[in-house]
Parts: sequence; structure tokens; C-alpha cells
Amino acid sequence: MDGFSLLLKICGISLLACVCLGLIGRISAGVATVLRAAAAVTVFGVLLYFASESVRELWGMVSRLLGSTFATESVTIMLKALGMALVAKLCADVCRDSGEGAVAGGIESAGRLAILALAIPLFVEIIELAAEMLGLSEI
Repeated sequence: MDGFSLLLKICGISLLACVCLGLIGRISAGVATVLRAAAAVTVFGVLLYFASESVRELWGMVSRLLGSTFATESVTIMLKALGMALVAKLCADVCRDSGEGAVAGGIESAGRLAILALAIPLFVEIIELAAEMLGLSEI
């Protein structure tokens, strides 16, 4: 599936959800909140489903091109960080739309900290590589 048709499907789902939210939001705010969360998760799920094939192809190409263990681990960490950022952003947006700005801020902070913790092995590798290049063996 090409990117344009994927975008059209996601836009269609989103517009349908907006119309439903406009109608149901006037009747019941609680039901609208649940529908808003369901719509966000559905759009994110459709995006992940269709993007998974592209990510697999990209992963295979990067593995063939780079070949080294460090490079492959680096790409793995970057893809995990991207996924974590998308999930945190989705959850924060749903919370913010529901009127819970403080919870959304907490989710965004937790996402940043999780990505930072995920990247620590990369920092260690870089420091070790720099120490090796400088001839420092005690680090």
C-alpha cells in the first residue's frame, strides 16, 4: 500500500471520529472521551499495521549495509526510541484532549526519560570508543 492511500484511510477514520465526537459529545462527555481514545488508538494501530512492512524492509536493508554489531544495535535503539516517542505522544494527546493536561505532561516526561534510559548503552559505547582512540584504557 502506498503512502497516499494510507493517508486517505487515516484521514477518513479521523473525520468519521470527529463527526461522531461532535454528535455524541453534546449528549455525553464520558462517552465522547472513550470514543476519542478509541479513535486515537485505532488510527495509531492502522498506522503501525501498514508501517510494519516498511520497517521490516528498512531493517533488512540496514542490517545488510551496516553489518557491524554496534551499527545494528544503534539502529535497533533508534527504532525503539521512535516507537516509544509515538506511543507517549499518542497517550499524551488523548489525555490532553480529555482535559487532563497534567497527566499528559507526566506521560511526555516519562517518555523522554524512557528514551534517555534506552540510549545510555549508546553513550557508553561512544565514550569507550573515544577513550580507545585517545589511548585511555582505564575508563
